[in-house]
Amino acid sequence: MLPQLRDLLPTILLKNGIQASEKQREQWIAHLELITKWHRIVNLTAILDSREMIDLHLIDSLTLLPFLHGTRLIDIGSGAGLPGIPLAIMEPAKKWVLLEKNSKKSRFLVQVIAELGLTNVEVQCARVQDFHPALGFDTILARAFTDLNNFLTWTSHLLGPDGRFIAMKARITQEELTNISDEFVLMQSSAVSISGRDVERHILSFTKKR
Repeated sequence: MLPQLRDLLPTILLKNGIQASEKQREQWIAHLELITKWHRIVNLTAILDSREMIDLHLIDSLTLLPFLHGTRLIDIGSGAGLPGIPLAIMEPAKKWVLLEKNSKKSRFLVQVIAELGLTNVEVQCARVQDFHPALGFDTILARAFTDLNNFLTWTSHLLGPDGRFIAMKARITQEELTNISDEFVLMQSSAVSISGRDVERHILSFTKKR
């Protein structure tokens, strides 16, 4: 148990302008506690301090909320369930897939979904190149997954009609942008911040030429 999580969370949410129900807050806390518990078995994160977990796991994930598109979404390389699980808790009407190639991390994600009672989330254990669902996705999401061109080309077969790619990056270089294939179009690039944290975050939205 991390009692500080419950004490810190309401104030941090308020400072970041995030409104949530008591149930959502409890689910977020439970997720972070499970990350701490399972970290002894599965290497999920180097961030285990209560305040840092809220800021750099939860709030960081929730900065993606305004960029979500449609009702069918996939989190590529979900790892500890970030950003997919915090977003799925906030958006229960949307259907989520957490894609993770590591079997131990996938089992962790299945356990989180069961313990939190999330009926709008499923886990798929596979490499992104080997995952071929029957339906495409409205939003393909990745947080610090790989370079932008790899992210777009490796996941393009998962994109549904009018779908979007959303990438969160700590830093973007002009070289990385220049190396993106011509078949993809940058729709939006936004810098986002976390209250009280001097961290650099960029969210980029792409589509594919038809």
